[in-house]
Amino acid sequence: MFNHKKPQVLVVGAGPVGLFTALALTQRGVRVQVVDKEPCASTHSYALALHAASLRLLEQEGALTEVLEHAHRVRSIAIYDDTRRRAEMRIADLAEDHSFLAVLPQNMIEEHLLRMLDRRGVKVEWSHEVSQLEPCGDHVDVLIDKLALDTLGYSVQHTEWVVAKSKRHQVPYVVGADGHSSLVR
Repeated sequence: MFNHKKPQVLVVGAGPVGLFTALALTQRGVRVQVVDKEPCASTHSYALALHAASLRLLEQEGALTEVLEHAHRVRSIAIYDDTRRRAEMRIADLAEDHSFLAVLPQNMIEEHLLRMLDRRGVKVEWSHEVSQLEPCGDHVDVLIDKLALDTLGYSVQHTEWVVAKSKRHQVPYVVGADGHSSLVR
């Protein structure tokens, strides 16, 4: 499962946070491996707006230009009660280097980060789920399950994800970016 050289960091979760973390680490010469229990990148969106601090981070890693090409820049936000405007926040008036929210679908951010990681030789291991973690001083023992679809049932067949294979690994560090039901956290 792991690439040619043993990774120094295992990133669990291939959403925007996990992919950005992997990119930032590879930019600094750290060998990473990324696993995600889903079969592919997201097809729905949770993250929509990137604020100035996020934009600065993307800029530091050389990932901002393409993101902004696809983003809608929001410079003010208004709050309404029925038809009456109650308040307005002008983001453009903030003393920031990026005085707007960059709004775009999560999958566009992920696709861009995946391309950047691919150019650095990092591939996400899709359909791989961390099922056990055990900190052990100078490393973490990790059990990673490879998931596969299996057809079950006799009279009424259905498919579901099952563990096809499990493998133990030892890595110095694990980063949890695996969402709200995180095993790592």
